[in-house]
Amino acid sequence: MLSIDNMEKIYYAFKGFKIYLDKKLFEDSFKYNKLPKFKRGDIIYVDFGQTLGSELYKVRPAVVIENDNKKVKELLL
Repeated sequence: MLSIDNMEKIYYAFKGFKIYLDKKLFEDSFKYNKLPKFKRGDIIYVDFGQTLGSELYKVRPAVVIENDNKKVKELLL
């Protein structure tokens, strides 16, 4: 028989896996040409994703330093 502690761990494992699958499916259908165009020096608000430790999860300001608006594997903010 499963304890409540183990059931909770299983629940969160499946929940995390569902979040991963949702993001993966979204990435595959993402339309890069629909992205807004930014110029160097623009201040935008960015969701940097998961937090670590006691760091607060929130959207933070960032400055655009690249002038290209093209599809790349790495984005430098």
